[in-house]
Amino acid sequence: MPVHSMESVLAAAAALETLSRRRLALARDGQWKALMETEDERTRLAAGIQVDNLPADVAEKSDLAERLTRIRDLDQALLPLLEQARDALGEELRQVQKGVAGARAYEKVGDF
Repeated sequence: MPVHSMESVLAAAAALETLSRRRLALARDGQWKALMETEDERTRLAAGIQVDNLPADVAEKSDLAERLTRIRDLDQALLPLLEQARDALGEELRQVQKGVAGARAYEKVGDF
């Protein structure tokens, strides 16, 4: 595991917070493909937030904790939007499957 300085951890956390805000905005706008394209960057930034054995003063740790709390809150706000989109896609798939089943039944009836 790489050793990170407090400065690099704070920078990664700041970038992750910005990205989290962007991801939430994308979800609110229904831009799911664009949101999915941010996942690698999110993973990379999150990996840069290693807090084990950080030689930092209490103020910096407090700043980091506050930022991480905001990131968590943004992620929690994103979850219901993702769940709604998943449910809507599931319903759309069910409707398509019903349509396909209906078309097949119609074809079978037409064969008689």
